[in-house]
Amino acid sequence: MNIKQESKFKSMLATRLVCNDNSAITSLLPNFEEFYTSFNHSISQIEEHSELQQHFSGGVAKSKKQIRASLEETVIDSSKKLFAYATYAKDQVLQSESKLKDADIHSATDLTLLNNAKGLYSNIQGNLTNLAPYLLTAESQTGFLALIHAFEQAIPKTRQKQLSKKETIDLLAQEFEAADAALANMDTVVEIVRLSQPVFHASYKGARRVVETASGSLAINGSVMDAETGNPVVDATLTFCASGSNVPLLVKQSAAKGGFQQKSLAEGVYDVTVTKIGYVTQTIIVTVSSSELYTLDVKMVKG
Repeated sequence: MNIKQESKFKSMLATRLVCNDNSAITSLLPNFEEFYTSFNHSISQIEEHSELQQHFSGGVAKSKKQIRASLEETVIDSSKKLFAYATYAKDQVLQSESKLKDADIHSATDLTLLNNAKGLYSNIQGNLTNLAPYLLTAESQTGFLALIHAFEQAIPKTRQKQLSKKETIDLLAQEFEAADAALANMDTVVEIVRLSQPVFHASYKGARRVVETASGSLAINGSVMDAETGNPVVDATLTFCASGSNVPLLVKQSAAKGGFQQKSLAEGVYDVTVTKIGYVTQTIIVTVSSSELYTLDVKMVKG
């Protein structure tokens, strides 16, 4: 994602949180559930395409960690709510199945977490008619299921590796457009409760406000190492071009210990081509923003 997309996506996640927390209100809005389901689907697709984009750049798939963290939080919260109901209903089987320890959820393997989430979702569905007082509703279940699907898709697979970098970027842009369309419809119906639900309305409008980080410069650093030995690759050339362009904007050389640093670089998406005689040339996509330091560690393979 570029910096504008990242800012917009943060707003989308905040909006989803407000909607989940106020499902009792949104459930009464005409056609809201239809628009919200489409919105959640687009969020899942954005997360998936963003991960694929990071795959091409050689970076760590941060989106999977973010999805997992959200899923862990949802599983823990939902299990406590369901356990409270099961205790009141004196349903010992449901109590046993819904009593999940926080530490076990945080330390679970991906597949175990996924299975726990699916089992919990199923138990909630089976008792949904009784769970509204416990803030477990059809709307909260929609968000829960979207997270489950997103995490299932985020578990590393060899899927879609044939996609080119450009196709992935284009698909990401398309999903942002789809999410914007769903949000526009949601915005319209939320105005119905502007006067009757002023607190929710204000929270929703606040979440929808996209805060874009001001353009500026950013330090980028990293290293170039031999993939087999781990030794520094000295005097490797790193050529920065705007994404999709062949015009060099910056050229750096790796130093004696393989390191490099650039203290001023405008935010944007760059194709970084790394070359060194005796090694296979690599081209890596780098997204520079003004919000954080970008670390680029390159592993070069002898050719």
